[in-house]
Amino acid sequence: MFKKTKGFILGVVVTLVLTMAGTALASTVRNINVTYRDIRIVVDGQEITPRDAQGNVVEPFIFEGTTFLPVRAVAEALGQEVDWDGATNTVYIGGAPTQPTEPPPTYESAPAPQPETFMLHTGTFTVGQDIPAGRYVITVEGSGNFIVHNADERLHVNEVLGRGVASVTADFGNGYQIRISGIERVIFTPAVRMLSTTLTTGHWVVGQDIPAGIYDAIPATGESGNFIVHQANGRLAYNEILGSRVEKLRVNLQNGQTIRISSLSSVSFVAP
Repeated sequence: MFKKTKGFILGVVVTLVLTMAGTALASTVRNINVTYRDIRIVVDGQEITPRDAQGNVVEPFIFEGTTFLPVRAVAEALGQEVDWDGATNTVYIGGAPTQPTEPPPTYESAPAPQPETFMLHTGTFTVGQDIPAGRYVITVEGSGNFIVHNADERLHVNEVLGRGVASVTADFGNGYQIRISGIERVIFTPAVRMLSTTLTTGHWVVGQDIPAGIYDAIPATGESGNFIVHQANGRLAYNEILGSRVEKLRVNLQNGQTIRISSLSSVSFVAP
Protein backbone atom coordinates (compact mmCIF):
# COMPACT_ATOMS: atom_id res chain seq x y z
CA MET A 1 0.00 0.00 0.00
CA PHE A 2 1.41 3.40 -1.01
CA LYS A 3 0.00 6.75 -0.01
CA LYS A 4 1.38 10.26 0.31
CA THR A 5 -0.02 12.90 2.61
CA LYS A 6 0.71 16.56 2.08
CA GLY A 7 0.57 19.23 4.70
CA PHE A 8 1.78 16.99 7.58
CA ILE A 9 2.92 19.16 10.49
CA LEU A 10 6.12 17.96 12.11
CA GLY A 11 7.63 19.62 15.14
CA VAL A 12 11.35 19.46 14.65
CA VAL A 13 13.27 19.84 17.85
CA VAL A 14 16.92 20.58 17.49
CA THR A 15 19.11 20.21 20.55
CA LEU A 16 22.63 21.51 20.20
CA VAL A 17 25.24 20.77 22.80
CA LEU A 18 28.11 23.17 22.36
CA THR A 19 30.96 22.07 24.54
CA MET A 20 32.80 25.33 24.21
CA ALA A 21 29.95 27.82 24.10
CA GLY A 22 27.25 26.25 26.29
CA THR A 23 23.86 24.79 25.32
CA ALA A 24 21.32 26.26 22.93
CA LEU A 25 17.79 25.05 22.26
CA ALA A 26 15.75 25.93 19.19
CA SER A 27 12.31 24.77 17.93
CA THR A 28 10.71 25.34 14.53
CA VAL A 29 7.43 24.24 12.95
CA ARG A 30 7.14 23.65 9.20
CA ASN A 31 5.01 21.75 6.68
CA ILE A 32 6.59 18.63 5.15
CA ASN A 33 5.54 15.82 2.82
CA VAL A 34 5.94 12.31 4.25
CA THR A 35 5.35 8.89 2.74
CA TYR A 36 3.51 6.04 4.45
CA ARG A 37 4.15 2.51 3.14
CA ASP A 38 2.65 0.37 5.90
CA ILE A 39 6.17 -0.08 7.26
CA ARG A 40 6.51 -3.11 9.54
CA ILE A 41 8.89 -3.26 12.50
CA VAL A 42 10.36 -6.65 13.41
CA VAL A 43 12.57 -6.98 16.50
CA ASP A 44 14.45 -10.27 16.98
CA GLY A 45 12.00 -12.04 14.69
CA GLN A 46 8.94 -10.64 16.46
CA GLU A 47 6.76 -8.04 14.73
CA ILE A 48 5.69 -5.19 16.98
CA THR A 49 2.93 -2.61 16.68
CA PRO A 50 4.37 0.76 17.68
CA ARG A 51 2.30 2.76 20.14
CA ASP A 52 2.74 6.02 21.99
CA ALA A 53 2.71 6.50 25.77
CA GLN A 54 -1.14 6.55 25.72
CA GLY A 55 -1.36 3.30 23.75
CA ASN A 56 -2.28 4.87 20.41
CA VAL A 57 -0.84 3.25 17.28
CA VAL A 58 1.92 5.34 15.72
CA GLU A 59 2.71 4.59 12.08
CA PRO A 60 6.31 4.89 10.79
CA PHE A 61 6.89 7.07 7.71
CA ILE A 62 9.55 8.10 5.20
CA PHE A 63 10.79 11.64 4.83
CA GLU A 64 13.41 12.64 2.24
CA GLY A 65 14.72 9.08 1.99
CA THR A 66 14.96 8.48 5.74
CA THR A 67 12.60 6.12 7.57
CA PHE A 68 11.32 7.57 10.86
CA LEU A 69 10.27 5.17 13.62
CA PRO A 70 8.62 5.98 16.97
CA VAL A 71 11.55 5.95 19.38
CA ARG A 72 9.61 4.80 22.45
CA ALA A 73 8.10 1.74 20.78
CA VAL A 74 11.39 0.62 19.25
CA ALA A 75 13.48 1.26 22.37
CA GLU A 76 11.07 -0.55 24.67
CA ALA A 77 10.93 -3.48 22.22
CA LEU A 78 14.73 -3.66 22.63
CA GLY A 79 14.37 -3.65 26.41
CA GLN A 80 15.50 -0.08 26.88
CA GLU A 81 13.91 2.48 29.17
CA VAL A 82 12.81 5.74 27.51
CA ASP A 83 12.59 9.10 29.28
CA TRP A 84 11.49 12.50 27.96
CA ASP A 85 12.86 15.70 29.45
CA GLY A 86 10.47 18.49 28.49
CA ALA A 87 12.72 21.16 29.99
CA THR A 88 15.49 20.42 27.49
CA ASN A 89 13.43 18.64 24.78
CA THR A 90 15.67 15.59 25.16
CA VAL A 91 14.89 11.90 24.68
CA TYR A 92 16.91 9.57 26.90
CA ILE A 93 17.20 5.94 25.83
CA GLY A 94 18.44 3.58 28.51
CA GLY A 95 17.36 5.87 31.35
CA ALA A 96 18.00 9.50 32.16
CA PRO A 97 21.43 10.25 33.58
CA THR A 98 21.61 10.69 37.28
CA GLN A 99 22.61 14.03 38.66
CA PRO A 100 26.30 14.10 39.43
CA THR A 101 27.04 14.11 43.10
CA GLU A 102 29.83 15.96 44.72
CA PRO A 103 32.69 13.60 45.48
CA PRO A 104 33.33 13.16 49.16
CA PRO A 105 36.05 15.42 50.45
CA THR A 106 39.46 13.90 50.63
CA TYR A 107 41.76 14.46 53.49
CA GLU A 108 45.46 13.93 53.44
CA SER A 109 46.11 11.46 56.19
CA ALA A 110 49.18 11.58 58.28
CA PRO A 111 51.68 8.80 57.59
CA ALA A 112 51.27 5.77 59.79
CA PRO A 113 53.63 5.92 62.73
CA GLN A 114 56.62 3.66 62.35
CA PRO A 115 57.12 1.12 65.13
CA GLU A 116 59.75 2.23 67.61
CA THR A 117 62.88 0.18 67.44
CA PHE A 118 65.37 -0.38 70.22
CA MET A 119 69.08 -1.00 69.98
CA LEU A 120 71.44 -2.83 72.35
CA HIS A 121 75.10 -3.73 72.14
CA THR A 122 77.42 -6.29 73.69
CA GLY A 123 76.57 -6.89 77.35
CA THR A 124 73.80 -8.09 79.68
CA PHE A 125 70.41 -6.41 79.76
CA THR A 126 67.04 -6.80 81.50
CA VAL A 127 63.68 -6.62 79.72
CA GLY A 128 61.50 -4.01 81.41
CA GLN A 129 64.53 -1.92 82.33
CA ASP A 130 66.61 -1.65 79.18
CA ILE A 131 63.89 -2.36 76.61
CA PRO A 132 60.09 -2.68 77.00
CA ALA A 133 58.50 -6.12 77.11
CA GLY A 134 56.97 -7.23 73.81
CA ARG A 135 57.34 -9.37 70.74
CA TYR A 136 60.31 -8.43 68.56
CA VAL A 137 62.17 -9.35 65.40
CA ILE A 138 65.86 -9.32 66.31
CA THR A 139 68.44 -8.40 63.67
CA VAL A 140 72.12 -7.61 64.10
CA GLU A 141 75.05 -5.71 62.68
CA GLY A 142 77.95 -8.13 62.77
CA SER A 143 77.70 -11.65 64.14
CA GLY A 144 77.82 -13.31 67.53
CA ASN A 145 75.84 -14.96 70.30
CA PHE A 146 72.38 -13.87 71.36
CA ILE A 147 71.11 -15.65 74.48
CA VAL A 148 67.94 -14.98 76.47
CA HIS A 149 66.73 -16.54 79.75
CA ASN A 150 63.22 -16.04 81.04
CA ALA A 151 62.33 -14.84 84.52
CA ASP A 152 62.60 -18.45 85.80
CA GLU A 153 66.15 -18.59 84.40
CA ARG A 154 65.11 -21.11 81.74
CA LEU A 155 66.75 -20.81 78.35
CA HIS A 156 64.44 -18.89 76.02
CA VAL A 157 66.60 -18.09 72.95
CA ASN A 158 70.09 -19.27 72.04
CA GLU A 159 71.21 -18.28 68.54
CA VAL A 160 74.34 -17.35 66.65
CA LEU A 161 73.07 -14.41 64.64
CA GLY A 162 74.65 -12.98 61.52
CA ARG A 163 76.00 -16.29 60.22
CA GLY A 164 73.27 -18.06 58.27
CA VAL A 165 70.56 -16.95 60.71
CA ALA A 166 69.72 -13.34 59.90
CA SER A 167 67.00 -12.81 62.52
CA VAL A 168 65.07 -14.37 65.36
CA THR A 169 61.48 -13.57 66.40
CA ALA A 170 60.29 -14.13 69.97
CA ASP A 171 58.33 -12.74 72.90
CA PHE A 172 60.25 -10.96 75.64
CA GLY A 173 58.66 -10.61 79.08
CA ASN A 174 59.58 -8.40 81.98
CA GLY A 175 62.55 -9.75 83.89
CA TYR A 176 64.01 -11.70 80.93
CA GLN A 177 67.82 -11.53 80.84
CA ILE A 178 69.50 -10.83 77.49
CA ARG A 179 73.16 -11.64 76.93
CA ILE A 180 74.88 -10.33 73.80
CA SER A 181 78.38 -11.43 72.89
CA GLY A 182 80.54 -10.38 69.93
CA ILE A 183 77.78 -8.30 68.26
CA GLU A 184 78.23 -4.58 67.63
CA ARG A 185 74.52 -3.74 67.45
CA VAL A 186 71.33 -5.70 68.09
CA ILE A 187 68.13 -4.12 66.75
CA PHE A 188 64.75 -4.93 68.33
CA THR A 189 61.85 -4.20 65.93
CA PRO A 190 58.26 -4.77 67.16
CA ALA A 191 56.86 -7.83 65.38
CA VAL A 192 53.53 -7.81 63.49
CA ARG A 193 51.71 -11.13 63.51
CA MET A 194 50.32 -12.47 60.22
CA LEU A 195 49.52 -15.94 58.92
CA SER A 196 52.19 -17.50 56.72
CA THR A 197 53.33 -20.97 55.64
CA THR A 198 57.00 -19.99 55.82
CA LEU A 199 58.45 -19.37 59.27
CA THR A 200 61.90 -18.11 60.16
CA THR A 201 64.04 -18.64 63.24
CA GLY A 202 62.05 -17.99 66.40
CA HIS A 203 58.92 -18.85 68.36
CA TRP A 204 55.52 -19.15 66.70
CA VAL A 205 51.92 -20.02 67.55
CA VAL A 206 49.64 -22.13 65.35
CA GLY A 207 46.52 -20.14 64.49
CA GLN A 208 48.32 -16.81 64.91
CA ASP A 209 51.42 -17.19 62.77
CA ILE A 210 50.54 -20.24 60.61
CA PRO A 211 47.14 -21.81 59.83
CA ALA A 212 46.35 -25.14 61.46
CA GLY A 213 46.62 -28.13 59.11
CA ILE A 214 48.68 -31.06 57.92
CA TYR A 215 52.02 -30.08 56.36
CA ASP A 216 55.40 -31.33 55.31
CA ALA A 217 57.91 -29.17 57.21
CA ILE A 218 60.90 -28.59 54.91
CA PRO A 219 64.04 -26.71 56.02
CA ALA A 220 65.91 -24.20 53.87
CA THR A 221 68.22 -25.86 51.35
CA GLY A 222 71.57 -26.89 52.79
CA GLU A 223 70.68 -26.02 56.38
CA SER A 224 70.03 -28.06 59.49
CA GLY A 225 68.63 -27.12 62.87
CA ASN A 226 66.10 -27.81 65.59
CA PHE A 227 62.37 -28.01 64.99
CA ILE A 228 60.27 -28.40 68.15
CA VAL A 229 56.47 -28.31 68.60
CA HIS A 230 54.64 -28.35 71.93
CA GLN A 231 50.96 -28.95 72.52
CA ALA A 232 48.87 -26.18 74.06
CA ASN A 233 49.15 -28.04 77.41
CA GLY A 234 52.95 -28.02 77.17
CA ARG A 235 53.46 -31.63 76.13
CA LEU A 236 56.02 -32.32 73.43
CA ALA A 237 54.50 -33.09 70.02
CA TYR A 238 57.55 -33.05 67.68
CA ASN A 239 61.28 -32.72 68.26
CA GLU A 240 63.48 -33.20 65.20
CA ILE A 241 66.74 -31.99 63.70
CA LEU A 242 65.67 -31.03 60.20
CA GLY A 243 68.09 -30.98 57.29
CA SER A 244 70.66 -33.54 58.36
CA ARG A 245 68.94 -36.90 58.08
CA VAL A 246 65.39 -35.65 58.03
CA GLU A 247 64.70 -33.74 54.81
CA LYS A 248 61.02 -33.19 55.66
CA LEU A 249 58.70 -33.93 58.53
CA ARG A 250 54.96 -34.60 58.29
CA VAL A 251 53.20 -32.61 61.01
CA ASN A 252 49.59 -32.11 62.05
CA LEU A 253 49.51 -28.59 63.45
CA GLN A 254 46.64 -27.61 65.71
CA ASN A 255 45.59 -24.21 67.01
CA GLY A 256 47.40 -23.23 70.18
CA GLN A 257 50.50 -25.32 69.57
CA THR A 258 53.86 -23.53 69.79
CA ILE A 259 56.67 -23.96 67.26
CA ARG A 260 60.35 -23.30 67.95
CA ILE A 261 62.80 -23.07 65.08
CA SER A 262 66.50 -22.77 65.88
CA SER A 263 69.62 -22.54 63.69
CA LEU A 264 67.45 -22.59 60.55
CA SER A 265 66.93 -19.45 58.48
CA SER A 266 63.47 -20.70 57.47
CA VAL A 267 61.12 -23.69 57.37
CA SER A 268 58.48 -24.03 54.62
CA PHE A 269 55.21 -25.79 55.36
CA VAL A 270 53.85 -27.52 52.27
CA ALA A 271 50.45 -29.24 52.12
CA PRO A 272 50.99 -32.90 51.15
